[in-house]
Amino acid sequence: MSQQYFLSHVRTGLAALVGSSTPSNARRQEVKLELEVKVSGQGLNISSAVKKDGYIYGPGDVMGFDTVKAINRIGPQPNLSNFEPNYIPFIEFSEADFPWRYSLTTATSLTRNWIPWITLIVLKAPDGSRGEGEYEEVNDYDPSLPARIKVKDLSTLPDLKESWRWAHAQVNVERNINNVKDLREVVHQRPEDTVSRLLCARRLAEKTKYTAMVVPTYKVGLQAALGQSQNVTNELAWDIKGATSDVIIPYYYKWDFRSGARGDFEYLLRLLEPRTFAGLGSMKVSLGNMGYGVRGKDNEVLAAKITMNMEGALASANFSHQRKNKDISEALKELLFSSNVRTGNTANTERRLVPPVYGEYYEEKRNLDRSRSWLAQLNLDPKYRAAASLGARYVQENQEQLMEDAWNQLGEYRKRKQELENLKLATAASDKVFERLKSLGPKEFTHITTPVHRNVRGSEVEADGEKVYMTVFDVLSAVGIPKILTDPSIKRVYNKKSISTPVRSIEETADWTDFTEFQQPFTEEHSIPSTSLLVNSPLPSGGANVESLNTEIVRLNIPNSFLHGPLTTHYQSTAWFSQQIEASQPNTFMGVEHRALRSQTSRIMQLSGSIMQDETSAFENQTYNDTIINTKAAIDPKLAYDRFANYFRSQTPPDYHPRFFTPLYEYLRDNHPEYMVPGLEVVPQNTVMLLASNQKFIEAFMVGANHELARELRWREFPADSKGTFFRKFWDTSIYSVSKEETEEFKNWVIQKSGDQFASAEEAIDSAKKAFEEQSDPERARVYEEALEEWLLTREEDQDIKPIHKWGNNLGGNGMQTSSDSQVILVIRGDLIRKYPNLNIHLVGKENAADNSIQPALTKKESYRYPIFEGSLPPDITMIGFPVSSNDAKDFYIMLEEERSDLRFGLDTHDSGDNSEVNLDNLAWEDFEPPVEDGFYLTDNLLKDVENRFASTTGWKATAAQCAKVFRQPPVRVAIDLKRLLPHS
Repeated sequence: MSQQYFLSHVRTGLAALVGSSTPSNARRQEVKLELEVKVSGQGLNISSAVKKDGYIYGPGDVMGFDTVKAINRIGPQPNLSNFEPNYIPFIEFSEADFPWRYSLTTATSLTRNWIPWITLIVLKAPDGSRGEGEYEEVNDYDPSLPARIKVKDLSTLPDLKESWRWAHAQVNVERNINNVKDLREVVHQRPEDTVSRLLCARRLAEKTKYTAMVVPTYKVGLQAALGQSQNVTNELAWDIKGATSDVIIPYYYKWDFRSGARGDFEYLLRLLEPRTFAGLGSMKVSLGNMGYGVRGKDNEVLAAKITMNMEGALASANFSHQRKNKDISEALKELLFSSNVRTGNTANTERRLVPPVYGEYYEEKRNLDRSRSWLAQLNLDPKYRAAASLGARYVQENQEQLMEDAWNQLGEYRKRKQELENLKLATAASDKVFERLKSLGPKEFTHITTPVHRNVRGSEVEADGEKVYMTVFDVLSAVGIPKILTDPSIKRVYNKKSISTPVRSIEETADWTDFTEFQQPFTEEHSIPSTSLLVNSPLPSGGANVESLNTEIVRLNIPNSFLHGPLTTHYQSTAWFSQQIEASQPNTFMGVEHRALRSQTSRIMQLSGSIMQDETSAFENQTYNDTIINTKAAIDPKLAYDRFANYFRSQTPPDYHPRFFTPLYEYLRDNHPEYMVPGLEVVPQNTVMLLASNQKFIEAFMVGANHELARELRWREFPADSKGTFFRKFWDTSIYSVSKEETEEFKNWVIQKSGDQFASAEEAIDSAKKAFEEQSDPERARVYEEALEEWLLTREEDQDIKPIHKWGNNLGGNGMQTSSDSQVILVIRGDLIRKYPNLNIHLVGKENAADNSIQPALTKKESYRYPIFEGSLPPDITMIGFPVSSNDAKDFYIMLEEERSDLRFGLDTHDSGDNSEVNLDNLAWEDFEPPVEDGFYLTDNLLKDVENRFASTTGWKATAAQCAKVFRQPPVRVAIDLKRLLPHS
């Protein structure tokens, strides 16, 4: 694990030879060098010492630095709009000694307190109508010199005498180091593991625009940057005690940012309070006059004085559903069955427009008479009919877009279906050719399948302790098959009908008496295609140069269905299949007369006759015979058909209907938020609590949406199964808590969806995943992110309801989970997640610690439970679902973790009256005496006060290194026992 060490300063090279401050009348540091020269041998033994006084560059010699090479990173990032005001800005340099390289003096007699030659300052920037700022840009200056500003009040600048405290170096190593000597070796031997920084210890105001600038610390550096004559002195650039206004200060580098509202992650996290609420999830609604002449058994209008508890998507864990009113249920059932009514006292009937029976396309309408039917429970209870009507309203308000998407899906479905038919035809044609190919002898088969030898697996071997596959090409080479018999440039023609037009001519000088020498230039220098065939005119006796031959290259037309071995990288389209079928038809030969061609080729093969006789035993090798079997199996057209047919079948189900994976909770959130968590108005700010999903409400809502779309599809004569479930997604599961096992599932899903079953697909996915995690390639990261979101939204186990035509008896029992109580929802109300949307949230099991206390089992990854869905309710509510039942929730902690981001420096902040114990790990701006107010700098007196408080217990001293350690803000996490969030606790 990486260890970090802070150093108060680093001086290297000649600067390290300077042991103390430069005299006050010098603007460079003096270095005394002494070199001893010895000469011995041949009777000589002479030694002489050479002494030389020299100087190293000082701050007055610097007019700027290469910001691209010198600066490693800055904090906050330029133009950031919500920098935490309790943090302090910093700038990091890639070289460990950079801030002290040209320093002239130390602040004290201790050499560790070198005053850096540059300082980081932060001033309020001009911000239009919001404020004039603490400085002005100076535009009238020599452009060859650094830019400059005019500071209006010198008291807004830090005390340069204390600048040594806010410069430090950091060393990163992979081991523990216990002495300075080892650290010194790391700095010198591994400079890439060391950096240096400048901090600006000024407390920032909220919601204010600032400019951070790197400026010279010494007066000679300031004068040089301003183009003024330099005083021979090591005086500092300014003295805040002799405060004056309108001071001109040059700067080498600057950037702007804006502070946000008060509160960093830790502050907002401490504001959260676990709370429990009973009865959340319903609101009183008056039924009023239901219309349609609905009357009770006494013929009086019902519902005039009846109220119901209208439910929502979420409710308290102990929520109980209101029982339905029997009179209203009976009246509704009579109404829904009364589409045909008698007119007066006659036997005539007329059609009557009645409310819809939600779900009647999936369940027979007569089941309204069955009390245990979900159809009856939904349609005969007003609160669930109201939920279904909300789902129907979603379709009505978005029907044009939904229909456009449905027609597009139908087009894709028909395209895939046609491709499946084309695949069947191409496979049938290729299979006929393959049967002829299988009948060839081993030598002929090896010769004609040369193009695929590098793409087909041969034998399995062990390398470096792992089993790997050799290609057929490698196996044939290993068993001694001559290369001239397997080289794609020189192969014999066996299929008389598969020769096409000559492609091009090649001329090359070579000695035909040694065939192996001729082969090498052809295959490597000219890169002859692997499907090409070398053909020559009759060979002259006694050997000849190629220049005297009429040489042609003729392409052999092997159907590429043979090439679908396990290592082939691309799926060929059905259009390509059609081209191959056409090219493989009899009598398509054009160009060279094939008998002459075979005769010419035979002449070439005769040249290798002696070699073939010597290597005949290679063809009888068992490994070779096994390789032939593997090759035949790999190029079988049925292999390609089986692979791609499964893909096409998955895309063309017989019971086709359009599918939509938009999380429908978003419609409630954006248009009817009162139905998300009825009663939420009683929950105060900064609350964390547990709720449960109301599966009955969710199922009723989803039935309404599916029912309404089925009606619309019928109206528009859309060819689809009306029993299909078009919407199954209520919650948003496109969150990125994907485990290692799920990553493999996702990879397989991408491969199946794309139709690419080969190794290249896995490599491409792994590469895109790395780009997404490291944000190294934005385009590939975007593609990976979109694919991951689609998978998380579409995979079967993450759907919120089963297909409706497969539902059981009771409403509320048809989710994909085993029961409606198989998940809990964490609800957080406050600014924490709004300000830190990348907050890591998960559950961790419990374990007994060494002192028998109950602690989170942080080391037991198997006890972790990650979110399965999330939702939000503007402006400040976040809902996160976990696959844990209400009964099991007591066995878990909820972990809220700050994302591990870039390094940050600053102090905590707390409200007045906070009596929490003060220590170096939670030191706050308010802990100083007096507390540090906005715009003020930390001074030596304030730090000494803290030093005195902690010196006796921790040995803490306010050195630059120890200040860096205390001001560093590591990521924060908190564990909350879920037992505290359950109503009965």
